[in-house]
Amino acid sequence: MIDRNLKVFFKNKKLLILGFGREGESTYRFVRKLLRGVLLGIADCRRSVVDDFENKFGSDTNVVFHTGDNYLKSLQFYDLVIKSPGVSYKKLAGFSKLPEITSQTELFIKYYRDKIIGVTGSKGKSTTSSMIYYIMRQVKKDVVFVGNIGIPPFDRIASVKAHSWIVYELSSHQLENIDVSPHIAVLLNIFQEHLDHYGSYVDYQKAKFNIARYQKSGDRFIFNSSIRLIHKLMEKYPLKSQLFGFGNEPAGKRYCFLSGNDIVCHDGKVFSNIDKHCKLTGRHNLYNMMAVILACRIAGTDDENIIEGISTFTGLPHRLEYIGKYGGVNFYNDSIATIPEAAIEAIQSVPLLATVIIGGYDRGVNYERLIKCLENSSPENFIFIGEAGKRIYDEMCRDNSQILSRLHLIYNFDEAVKLAIRLTPSGRSCLLSPAAASYDMFQNFEERGDRFKELVVKYSKR
Repeated sequence: MIDRNLKVFFKNKKLLILGFGREGESTYRFVRKLLRGVLLGIADCRRSVVDDFENKFGSDTNVVFHTGDNYLKSLQFYDLVIKSPGVSYKKLAGFSKLPEITSQTELFIKYYRDKIIGVTGSKGKSTTSSMIYYIMRQVKKDVVFVGNIGIPPFDRIASVKAHSWIVYELSSHQLENIDVSPHIAVLLNIFQEHLDHYGSYVDYQKAKFNIARYQKSGDRFIFNSSIRLIHKLMEKYPLKSQLFGFGNEPAGKRYCFLSGNDIVCHDGKVFSNIDKHCKLTGRHNLYNMMAVILACRIAGTDDENIIEGISTFTGLPHRLEYIGKYGGVNFYNDSIATIPEAAIEAIQSVPLLATVIIGGYDRGVNYERLIKCLENSSPENFIFIGEAGKRIYDEMCRDNSQILSRLHLIYNFDEAVKLAIRLTPSGRSCLLSPAAASYDMFQNFEERGDRFKELVVKYSKR
């Protein structure tokens, strides 16, 4: 269905693919399959895109490239732009007139919205969406997984059948500027992140809330009822959908809430001692599980199958990932922690924690809460890296002379890991939880986490 509809939608329009990373390449493959001979534009700031394209796709005489510093000037020559998530709308603010701009996310949700369980949040969205997908697959449901997990939705169109469910992990970049929302929407939390991409924190909040803003009556919105900011957004943008809250206490007519280590549902169902069933570390994952339980129940999954899935789900790499014990030290890789709230959760979750590596690319995030957490936490060693680490280090040095011996500022990632290994005593734990992006030293958080694991294995005493 979507192929036919999009073929009509694209017909007689001058098309530009804006941003040529993973999703841009996916867009090219899809459009070229639909419209073999149509002239396409590809715009990207990287001049290497031309060579990269030819290496992957060969020669295509019906492609016009726009690269370098002035790549955005190409927009004036096109009728329709299919934008990749990494291109910020801030960069388009200076244009007096823009062509129609859409995205894979907007087009995919438009045609498949009734099948989609969309999941977003500043933290926890990969774990939550992966667990929903895992549980539904375990009960042999026809389910497709796409989105920010690394699978552009256009790549999985052929897998979507009449009775398929689609689990869609959605970043704020993907949600930005869309005007359609999925049938089941999950909003885990909203914290300061990606402030370099947006004009303000308010713009980031609006992008996140787009996951539910355009829902219809009969749709379902699953949200963290313990976060006041989400309530404020619901007041500002009233919803038509049915509300399912999860948090520390009952909220509304339909809900889950934590009672000790039990998850209690509005219909009286109790998932007892849920932390004993789950293999994931950290209390924050209990909140993720409440969202999982609500989403899977709405999608028709039995409670017994949900518990079985939670019990056997082993988590994802780089998310409080236990690397192993080397030289008597337990090592944990939490490279996904790119915001302070995630690092706080990790520091509070890892047992016998002695050493934490913090820092990376500085996006101007407020670190006040993290600093207070560090000042009042038990680890003996805080190793700071990158500009974000330097900012935290400088702030802590300013008024905390009594803890100066616990603070270490290192400018090289490998040296920081070597120092962490040397400082952490046997029987204790060492954690990488940066609270910052990786772009100053690595291409992404995965590369950073992989490097950490490699160094731990290489330099730790066996």
